[in-house]
Amino acid sequence: MNKKKKFVVLFISLLFVLAIFSVIMLINPFKEDMGPLDEKFAQSVEKPDYHFAVIAPSSYDPFWNDVKKGAFKAAKEFNVAVEFNSPRFTNPEEELQYLNIAVASNVDGIATHVPDENMFTPVINNSVKSNIPVVTIESDAKNSGRLAYIGNNNYEVGSVGGKMVAEATGGNAKVAIILNGYNPEASDVSQNLRVTGFKDAVKQYKGRVDVAAIRISGMGIFSAGEIANELIINNPQINTIFCTNPRDTLGVIQKIVDLNKVGQIKVIGYGSYSEILRYIEKNVIYGSVVSNPQEMGYKAVKALVELKTTRRTPAYVGTQVYAVTKDNVDTLSAEETGK
Repeated sequence: MNKKKKFVVLFISLLFVLAIFSVIMLINPFKEDMGPLDEKFAQSVEKPDYHFAVIAPSSYDPFWNDVKKGAFKAAKEFNVAVEFNSPRFTNPEEELQYLNIAVASNVDGIATHVPDENMFTPVINNSVKSNIPVVTIESDAKNSGRLAYIGNNNYEVGSVGGKMVAEATGGNAKVAIILNGYNPEASDVSQNLRVTGFKDAVKQYKGRVDVAAIRISGMGIFSAGEIANELIINNPQINTIFCTNPRDTLGVIQKIVDLNKVGQIKVIGYGSYSEILRYIEKNVIYGSVVSNPQEMGYKAVKALVELKTTRRTPAYVGTQVYAVTKDNVDTLSAEETGK
């Protein structure tokens, strides 16, 4: 083969490789680092007054997808640009990288989830010292220089859960509480508030509701399933489990189904994932503590706008918390599916 023919073959081969690569990029659902459902920026804001960063734990979590919707709604209303960043899957170190990038980029304000207060506090403090206001969302860094917390009243989360446990068991229960956390050895004030709210709520009912065990899960469904397995095997007196995280709720239910304990162990969950709602409809889960993630996203952006325009916003901005059981799950299911 002469040089000219070799060159033609090489050129055609190169074009073929480029064509294959282009097709892959078109069909690859993971070409964006934020996941298939993500849009990084709020739309329809041509000349924004401010540029904010919202940092979340997972782009594949329906809860945080709703937070993003609320943040983008506020962005359009207040004429600001909102950049929404998160790892694909829960990764505190990667979240921290996004926070560092936002500070280095000198954005006008930051709303961030805090998986580990000790890890995030120095960066939050550095941001505030650099005149970039920071608000925390859904999980707090109370001892940092953050200017506001937007999220649930954790005492109320525990209280709503406690009331459902009492109702589900007639006020007689041996309960295991599974708290969500990224570091099972760490003490978390917000989680303690949930336990306090739970205990105060069950005191109001006749009968006896005892907290037989408290566990802290790690990341993901499997950790909660392992905890449930240990609780069921080693603590046969436990007849109720209260979860404070959607993934933990699903992990516990999977294990209860696997062990054929449906009906024998009552489950009070957290969140409004479609799977959780279906389990409530089928009486596999008694009920769930539900919050309003879209409200969180909206109020986080609103708080940053207030900090930029008036230099003040409430230090705590609460969001709605309520109980969902079979009595009202149909309404919420319709909302979730857009009917």
